[in-house]
Amino acid sequence: ELLTIGTPKDVQKRCKFVIDTVAQDGGYIMDAGALLLSDAKIENVKAMIDFTLDYGTYSRSGGSAAAAPASSAGAGNGAGGSGPHGGVIAHGSQKRKPGVCIPWEEKKKELPDIPDREELARRTWEEIDALGYSFCWTNLIW
Repeated sequence: ELLTIGTPKDVQKRCKFVIDTVAQDGGYIMDAGALLLSDAKIENVKAMIDFTLDYGTYSRSGGSAAAAPASSAGAGNGAGGSGPHGGVIAHGSQKRKPGVCIPWEEKKKELPDIPDREELARRTWEEIDALGYSFCWTNLIW
């Protein structure tokens, strides 16, 4: 409703509330999804995206091949932004880079020791993980 009848300040205030309460442990994706109706004010959608990029988890700079589209609210493409969370999920103990579902370091613990092929396994895992992340963004979020 705020995207349709609110002001950009109303939207920013709500986004801050959501990030500070629901996203306290990281991993939350700010998105209007199917609720983004054709009557939403463009300035309010822009306020949601800009505020989330500046205050939320992801940044506007850097690069990650698997990152979500920059036009998505709450999505960025890399680390090192100007927001308080600097491109890495900083809430709680979770420290995941944008565009990653399960980091290699975490996945590696589930696999048998493969010292002579670890680099190949890592690259392969990161490519598969990036595809999973992209699938979530393109098919589940949109």
